Amino acid sequence: MVTGLSLVGMGDAFAQKFIEKQEKIDKGRFLNILGYGGLVSGGVGHFWYKGLDALFGSKITLVSTLKKILVDQFLLTPPEIAIYMAWAHFGTRKQGSFVKKLKDDYWEILIVNYKLWIPTQCINFYLIPEKHRVLFQCIVMVIWATFLSYASHNSLSIEE
Repeated sequence: MVTGLSLVGMGDAFAQKFIEKQEKIDKGRFLNILGYGGLVSGGVGHFWYKGLDALFGSKITLVSTLKKILVDQFLLTPPEIAIYMAWAHFGTRKQGSFVKKLKDDYWEILIVNYKLWIPTQCINFYLIPEKHRVLFQCIVMVIWATFLSYASHNSLSIEE
């Protein structure tokens, strides 16, 4: 849980400072995202990956790797992105329609997720020994958390 909290918090801080170029970190937004990182990302993630190994085996095979990726990316990820977006929207009392935000940006965020995480998980589940998977995934998670924070707090639409 502490790892999830730290990584997601780091991503939000990076998004605010380096992408959005905010002079000061929005503390309310940051604390809100820390909550998500600790409770949802870190809490669920810990049990999720242990469950995938229990379900499909911890032995590295092409079949088990593909099964883990399919379940991870097509069962967990779509609702998890929507939950993150809702958490970011309602937790910071953002103005505007959450439904509009989902309609405008959800699919683009999901596609970016697939572009980043499917190759990452192929490497993670097929090439990385189990004892090093968390470390590898944490490095990529900071990149993802930065993008997800930016995308959830800003419009990705070119028209705006």
